[in-house]
Amino acid sequence: MPETLGRAFRVDMFGNVIADPESAASKSVCAFEVDHIFPWSRGGRTLRPNLAPVQWGANIRKSDKLLHGTELGGHGWGRLQCGLPVEGFLALHDLPDGTRGANRRSTLGRLRLWLTNGRVKGSAKGDLRERMGPLLDGGDPEGLRQAFLRWDLEEQGLSLPPGPLLGGGTVASPSGVSQATSSPESGTKSGGNAPGQPTVLLTLDRRGHAHVQGEHTYHLREVLRDLGFRFRKEERLWTLKLGQGAEARAAAFRRLETALRAAAAAAPAGRELALTVARI
Repeated sequence: MPETLGRAFRVDMFGNVIADPESAASKSVCAFEVDHIFPWSRGGRTLRPNLAPVQWGANIRKSDKLLHGTELGGHGWGRLQCGLPVEGFLALHDLPDGTRGANRRSTLGRLRLWLTNGRVKGSAKGDLRERMGPLLDGGDPEGLRQAFLRWDLEEQGLSLPPGPLLGGGTVASPSGVSQATSSPESGTKSGGNAPGQPTVLLTLDRRGHAHVQGEHTYHLREVLRDLGFRFRKEERLWTLKLGQGAEARAAAFRRLETALRAAAAAAPAGRELALTVARI
C-alpha cells in the first residue's frame, strides 16, 4: 500500500476500507459512520466499547439489526461487506510499470479523489459491489480503475461504450449517440486507438467549457497552459471557458482539438498519446 495513502485509510470490522473522516466527504466510497454494535434502539449504550466506525452503506444495511442470528438473513457479516474490500483497494493501487514521479503522484491523487470525494446526488453507492461486481475482488486492477473512471464520466453526463477505455475510440453522449474520434484534417472517423495506448479525453459541455482529463494529461501540461487551460486540482482536470455564441465556441473547440492532436502526436517516443473527443 502506498505509504501516503496508508496513513489515511483503515479497515472496518466487516472488511470495508474506510478513510480518515477529515478527508472523506459524506457518502463517498470510503466514508464511514459510527455504529452502535448493540443497537441504541434496543438499549445499547453510547460508550466506546459499543461503538465502531463502519462504512456508511454497511451501517445503513445493518440499521438496528443484530449481527448474529437471522435478522440479516443469516449472513450478517457477509452482507455487510458491501464497500471497497482490501483486495480491491490494493488492486486500484497496483500501478502499471513506468508510473513514476509526477505521473505517479497524479494517479494516486486521482485514486484518492475517487475514494473520498462525495458523489453526485443519486450516484452514491452504499453497496459498491452492486456497481463494480467481481472487479472488487482485485483480479483485474486495470478493469477496476476503468470502472471508477467510467463512473466519473457518467456523473459528467458522458458514458463510455463497453470495453476498455484505452483502445476505445468513441465516447457516447447522454443521448446514446456514439461520437467517434475524428481527424481534423480529413474529417473522417478513425478506427479507434491502438490497444493499450494512453488516452486523454477532450470534452465540450453545454455551458461552453472545454475540459481535458485522463491519467496522462501531465505530458500535455505545457501545451494546455499555453492554450489557456487552468488545472482544477480537486477534480484532476484542465478546464477552459470558451467564448460566447455557438459558432465561436465550435470554432474555438476545433482549434483546441487540432492543437492537442498535434501535441499528442509529437510526444516523445514511448509517450505517444491518443485524443478522444466528445461534445455533450
